[in-house]
Amino acid sequence: MKITELTTRKKNVSVALDTENQAELWEQVQKNCSQAIEAFFRYKRLYKGLTLNEYSNIFLADPSRQYRKSVTTTNHYSLLFNNLPAWKGFPKRSRSLICTTDVDGAENYGEPYLILPFDNAKIAVCPTHDIWVSFPKIIPSLRTFNYFLHNHDISDKSFQALIETSLEQTATLSAITTEYWYQSSPAEKKQIAEEFLDADSTTDILKIYNTMFDPIAAGFWQGGIQQLPKLNKDLAGVKIMGNEAWTDSKSYMIRRDGNFYRQYLMKL
Repeated sequence: MKITELTTRKKNVSVALDTENQAELWEQVQKNCSQAIEAFFRYKRLYKGLTLNEYSNIFLADPSRQYRKSVTTTNHYSLLFNNLPAWKGFPKRSRSLICTTDVDGAENYGEPYLILPFDNAKIAVCPTHDIWVSFPKIIPSLRTFNYFLHNHDISDKSFQALIETSLEQTATLSAITTEYWYQSSPAEKKQIAEEFLDADSTTDILKIYNTMFDPIAAGFWQGGIQQLPKLNKDLAGVKIMGNEAWTDSKSYMIRRDGNFYRQYLMKL
């Protein structure tokens, strides 16, 4: 079988499978992704937009082969979400495929591909269309949060470095909280600002960030694809933006406008 490679973050995380053996490929997809196929017909779907030099009808992706690091911003919030106790049980974003529940949202990033995770995959879903705007009580955008930490010498080289340098800057973090964060929640603003001032150990800093970025309190969800939340609709029944999602599972990525999708998924 002819194989070409898709390179992401300097790691070969996906292989493009030649469509000459479509029947054999479909057997493997059905064997590995029965839960995702069942969810597909209940309109519980994941998509990803890809911009490539050469497109294939189907890729096999293994996100564990990459370490995904933020490209257009610093790595502060990614380190927190990968390591905070509150995020235990969620797939690591640094080793995941970042997806959306909305095919139109995927098209904003390139050619839309249907994502079929292997059975028993762990999936996380944001409460909004983008993780950057999923903590509005704290700050309008996590990119701005990263900006504040970066400009006040909070390291993003590692999780340990982030926590330790935060401990060195507790007065600054308290002042930032008072001035910029929790604008819609004065009581929480006061509480977090005081906790930063009172922090005298890395354990205290860890507890503060864990409270600030509790995914369950913010409306995040994690589970299997069969329980994936359906795409939201407004009161008029018009589709609105879906939800950002991610999974660390091996997955097939099937081009929505490709022959494999039309021949097998559209004919079941």
